[in-house]
Amino acid sequence: MKTRGLVTGFVCMAALGGVGCAASGPAFQKVTAPTGKSVIYAYRSSSIIGAAIQPAVHCGSDSAVLSRGGYHPFIVDPGAVTCSASTESTAEVNVDAKPGEENYVRESIGVGFFVGRPHLQVMDKQTGEQEASDCKLQ
Repeated sequence: MKTRGLVTGFVCMAALGGVGCAASGPAFQKVTAPTGKSVIYAYRSSSIIGAAIQPAVHCGSDSAVLSRGGYHPFIVDPGAVTCSASTESTAEVNVDAKPGEENYVRESIGVGFFVGRPHLQVMDKQTGEQEASDCKLQ
């Protein structure tokens, strides 16, 4: 009887752990970078996997928390820019930001020991633009 209660409790917690707020800002819009700057769009698909986990994404000196289905445009200086996100582990990617260019970084959440682990991936412009177009501003 005790085991059944534990299993039921675990299943309920697991179900609730998969629920999280989806992004609710304005639909994706490109921004124009100031002269001599670059834009990095960090985005997260609307997958329910890891929805309750929302680590901040840092690109350059700015950061933003992305809900599922959210994006944030980071205006950065040209050159090597490190983007990172952390929970129980840290994910980092380097972006070669060129003046006037757009770059896309996709955030996803994978399985972790205690908390979901963030994953960041630099995407090619076509794929990134297509995937981010379904996102909302954070």
